[in-house]
Amino acid sequence: MKPKNWLTNEMLLLLLLLALLVFLGLQSDVFLTVDNLLSVTVQLAELGILSLGMTLIILTAGIDLSLGNLVGLLAVVTGYLLNKGLPILIVIPLVLVVAVCCGLFNGFFVAKLKISPILVTLATMTFFNGIALVLSKGKAFSGFSESFYLWGQGSIFRIPVQSIILIVLVILMCLIMAYTPWGRSVYAIGSSEKSAKFSGIQVTKVLIGVYVIAAVLAGIVAIIMTSRVATARADMGSIYLMQSISAVVLGGTVLSGGKGKMIGTMLGCCIFAVLSNGLNLLSVAPFIKDVIQGSILILVLLIQHAMGFRKLASWGKWIKPSISKGV
Repeated sequence: MKPKNWLTNEMLLLLLLLALLVFLGLQSDVFLTVDNLLSVTVQLAELGILSLGMTLIILTAGIDLSLGNLVGLLAVVTGYLLNKGLPILIVIPLVLVVAVCCGLFNGFFVAKLKISPILVTLATMTFFNGIALVLSKGKAFSGFSESFYLWGQGSIFRIPVQSIILIVLVILMCLIMAYTPWGRSVYAIGSSEKSAKFSGIQVTKVLIGVYVIAAVLAGIVAIIMTSRVATARADMGSIYLMQSISAVVLGGTVLSGGKGKMIGTMLGCCIFAVLSNGLNLLSVAPFIKDVIQGSILILVLLIQHAMGFRKLASWGKWIKPSISKGV
């Protein structure tokens, strides 16, 4: 009989999120209003979508340092095409095609040439930013058609469009990871790429697919973000790089790969979005915000570490009697 442990990583994050909601609600009369909570979901959407892609990559024991600058590049491509007078129904597919090409570029070097993901994406981080600056000439694109603003400023029954997109993508990714051979292959590669290869998994194709999906998700973020702020700049998205990695790690995905859940990542994103919004309402200085967010991340990681040791210890109590009986 297996020992039961109700305090899972997801439960820990949910309790922390509820504690933050209660605390910030008591500190600010505005925080728990409908309008403000909808504002939180707007902040959550962009970070959440990008973090889904980062989770995929980290599950394979990789990392993508270029995702933030890729959002900036794809935002610039979006603004450039819109300013050329192309209709939105053509611009969006073209942006996603560019995203696929960027994902293939990263994936080829990581999966086919076996170059370290951190080295590849460190190089493409600079490369993508350089292309964005050349294309935009260091300036911002603006003056888009009103219909384009639906993606970042529109709502359906008061629910922001980007929040609906996030919900659909989270459900889709959870189903893919839990119920498809491809999803199981991602976990297998992260656990042991050599073992995955021996078991018949096409490691190269799966890894390239992971980087392509992450890039496409970055493209969706670029479109939403450009629509929301009504401008396109090369530096858009860079603020989300470290936040997305932090949210993934906070959500319980281990950097060595093979272990983690999309739901955990989303809870991590929710904590960062709620905390950021609440601290802004309380007029906390930016550098103090960084200290608070970093402290919470360290605290949760320490608790997760302690939970891991406790789980091993509890299993030891169950395993030892079995060994002594020769089972």
